[in-house]
Amino acid sequence: MDIRYILQQQEIDITDGLIKQMLVHIGSTDPELRDTFIYTRFQDWIIAKQLSQEQLNLVLASSLKNSLHRLGDSESDTVFLRSFSVLLCALVLAYSPVTKDVYIRSFDVGRTYMEKEQDLRGHVEEKGWAHGIAHGADLLTVLASHRFFELDQLESLLVSIKTPLLKETVFIDDEQERLTAPVLAIIDRFDHEVSSGLTSWIRSIEHDVRKQKEEALDLSFFHNRTNTVHFLMALYFALQTRTTPFIQEFQELLEQTIQSLRQL
Repeated sequence: MDIRYILQQQEIDITDGLIKQMLVHIGSTDPELRDTFIYTRFQDWIIAKQLSQEQLNLVLASSLKNSLHRLGDSESDTVFLRSFSVLLCALVLAYSPVTKDVYIRSFDVGRTYMEKEQDLRGHVEEKGWAHGIAHGADLLTVLASHRFFELDQLESLLVSIKTPLLKETVFIDDEQERLTAPVLAIIDRFDHEVSSGLTSWIRSIEHDVRKQKEEALDLSFFHNRTNTVHFLMALYFALQTRTTPFIQEFQELLEQTIQSLRQL
């Protein structure tokens, strides 16, 4: 029976076979099938806790594997499988229990994905949202919010947030805003405990952009500077509702860095 027909029904028998079929088609280039039927059904079922633990394990294991499928492709339809698999990983990790080993595996996949994904398109004509970086940022946010996240993972997580900003493509579909979310999750959990790490990270971002200008004043530099400035501005304004002493100091650093980069 056609999977689209099955998923349109009011009452669905959620079998392992159906889940496997949905996982096969989660990377479809048909946006209605992929977004409206398959992903949305998974979202509804996972949030409502309608899947067994074994089924959740199946979804996560398959999605972790598919998140790395042909990673490094640029402007290929494979981005849809990776991007929506990453989004499924975030769903399972946010709404179901996992072991620490599974969390560490997910953390490693999330980092690898963000650092090596080369298909940076947001919306693709006729095929819908690829949004690979935005979906990766959603996964990083869940990982940063997870009970298994530890401060010794902070540096590697921040590298995974910074890397997409310096891939020589200007984001136009709110990717910079989505990338602020894992940073905010870290700040909300740890506040001043991450002050040193975040300060060093912001300075490293400025250093990388300045270094690129020194090496080659070309279009890629301007794209990376634009991405970086937009990200830092989004982060600055997202922190406006938070009023701890650390936040005030951090916002001052952000403001100084933005001004400095805009003068390059």
